[in-house]
Amino acid sequence: MTNWSRTVAIAVAAIPLAIGVAGGCSGALEEAGTDDGGDVDAAPDGTRPKPSRGGAADARVDSSAGPPTGKTIPAGWSLFADYDPACGFYIPDDKAHLPEPYRWESCSVLEAGHGMPGPDSMDCRRMVTDWQAAEGPNLLVESAAEVVDGKARLEVTRIVGDIGYVVVADADGPVHNSLLLTGGCGIKPGSMNGGKAVYRIYDSDNDFTIGGAIGGSVDSLQPVVYLPKGHRSTSTFSQQFDIGARYLVEEVGSADPVYALDSMTQIATIAVAPEDFGMIYAGYRFSGDDVFWEGGTSIRSAVKVWTRAGGVKTLVGWPNDYTRSASGIGTDGVDMVWLEENGLISEGIYSDYQVWTAKYSTDPAAVATNKRHVLADTLGSYSERFVVGCGYAAIAIHPNTDWGQAYGVRVVRLADGVSWTVYNESAPQVSDLVIQRPLAVTCDEVFARGLSKRTDDELVRIRIDSLGPGIAPQ
Repeated sequence: MTNWSRTVAIAVAAIPLAIGVAGGCSGALEEAGTDDGGDVDAAPDGTRPKPSRGGAADARVDSSAGPPTGKTIPAGWSLFADYDPACGFYIPDDKAHLPEPYRWESCSVLEAGHGMPGPDSMDCRRMVTDWQAAEGPNLLVESAAEVVDGKARLEVTRIVGDIGYVVVADADGPVHNSLLLTGGCGIKPGSMNGGKAVYRIYDSDNDFTIGGAIGGSVDSLQPVVYLPKGHRSTSTFSQQFDIGARYLVEEVGSADPVYALDSMTQIATIAVAPEDFGMIYAGYRFSGDDVFWEGGTSIRSAVKVWTRAGGVKTLVGWPNDYTRSASGIGTDGVDMVWLEENGLISEGIYSDYQVWTAKYSTDPAAVATNKRHVLADTLGSYSERFVVGCGYAAIAIHPNTDWGQAYGVRVVRLADGVSWTVYNESAPQVSDLVIQRPLAVTCDEVFARGLSKRTDDELVRIRIDSLGPGIAPQ
């Protein structure tokens, strides 16, 4: 196994462990530091070191001495030593040495005689991957994506030979930054919000509980060390880091710390509320300074929100009613969209699934008063999460067909509930291309992760207006 693939394997292998140790505990939001809800800059120093922002002297080491892995590093890249030189992370000396921008071609190049998912009119393009990995796939598509000024910003990992490049770039614009990987440490791309990105680092192949975080502004070539080498959380271990413009949440299974990015002072703890006893809190997503997520058990879930002023609240949910659940929350800061499930049949299975929307709010009473029904979900989206943008919402679907399980995406226009679906139409088609999960939606397109040949990641973009007149809501 090559070093770049080992970094991915570490991240993937950590996921079951994270699920296994996460557990619920009673409690409420516990504020640390100031309790006046004021600006983060006013928070007192905590126990964490301030993030290291590096500089020419401490971040760039003469690469002529050779990379720690003995690999050939391209000219114009220098060792990033702030976290740990042995990790073999490299950063470009200037923007002239960044990888090339994303390029696109028709998805039809993947067609192998079985047709393509979606209508014949569909305008689908895939990311060009005309480089070659030493082994395995050329491309790894991460979940991190953001729409900024109406344009999609996406994160991928390119595998070129035995070197990986984590790349953040606009779909049709500049590359913002990149991190070169040689495999000295495992890395798990996390989230991207508010112009910031974060990555979980694994210090050891044998102990997934130890490791910190790096990241920073997507427009800076110099990463910030948010949590240093050797970091171990106080409760279980770091499963994921979720970032916003000013805050960072560390998912540890219970009592999740919230840090101020400018100082890495812990300013709050997201602890499982008493009415959610037994739930696991995970999958945090920022919108501005607010955090949304789904808390869940095997038989109940709820949409949750945290704000600096108000702490943890149930935004949509029924704490004492195990026949109903809410899940899949997505928002772009303007609209919110989620699923409501009714009529529990067995663990995680309900008789009825409905899509609801409301204008952005962190007030449960306002959401309950102003929410609006959009459509019924009959396509198996109940385990998925919406992405929202420009009056649209997109979600993965898993429809059952007469030939077996299909995969795809649904795009919904929130104004009237009209929707469009793209999914496999035959079993052989599944082997050619599966469109698995939407990453971002703009006014014109939906961007999604795909899979070709059952093994290779794809990044695709589909024009919404090419999908036909749409389907009226049920």
